[in-house]
Amino acid sequence: MLLALFVIELAAGLYLFLPLVGRRDAGVKFYRLILIISGSLAVIAVAAHLNARAPRLAEFDAIYLNNVCGMVYNDPEVRDGILRFVREGGGIGGHHAVTFAGNNWPEFAEMMGGWAGAHHVEKQMVKVDDPSSPLTKSFGSASFEHVDEFYQFPPTSPYSREKQHILLSIDVEKSDRATDSRLCTLCTRPDQDYGLAWIRTFGQGRTYFTPLGHTNIFYTDQRWTQHLLAAIQYILGDLDADATPSAKAKTKATASR
Repeated sequence: MLLALFVIELAAGLYLFLPLVGRRDAGVKFYRLILIISGSLAVIAVAAHLNARAPRLAEFDAIYLNNVCGMVYNDPEVRDGILRFVREGGGIGGHHAVTFAGNNWPEFAEMMGGWAGAHHVEKQMVKVDDPSSPLTKSFGSASFEHVDEFYQFPPTSPYSREKQHILLSIDVEKSDRATDSRLCTLCTRPDQDYGLAWIRTFGQGRTYFTPLGHTNIFYTDQRWTQHLLAAIQYILGDLDADATPSAKAKTKATASR
């Protein structure tokens, strides 16, 4: 376990609070990834991850949870600090196992849009739900193949197009949902809606999450690194993006025809 954080200046006056709590290899990969894709970062400090309390968080613009796994944030003061930080205009983002860090924290699951879900490494086709978003610009508009651990959130989870603006999802019509004859019944949703990246507003703040990030390609393919950079810019408030819940956006588009 890597119980530390990097406070990174992404641009003049834009600070990212980056807890690295989880597998050491994932933490190092993501830290190097940020250095590579931005190129002009300054590491401001290294400190204990429990600095995630309201007074200290007020110094930053966003929190990025780097594959944080397990019930890490159990201190009520830390939980209150994180929720308050986002509600009052901060940003929060994360990838892969992050929602598993809040199984016993309903407010966090609601904010991030999911909790732990059944998963295994498989090959699926990824659909670009919103090709007009600056967060999906690197992918183009066509579906593409990807191998990863696809967390599947049950219908009882907070995941919903009524709340989140879905950026990417599994293209069910083009995918083999029983990869290599290994159908995961616990991974199957009645509505066949498997979101893979989304944003939303939470209070006055901004959130981003993707359940992907188990395989190396997520950290080496330029499409994904550019996507992550845009997501980080979004939660920092440095990049505008439409966060209208997908269901509402679809209704509005249909009504305007």
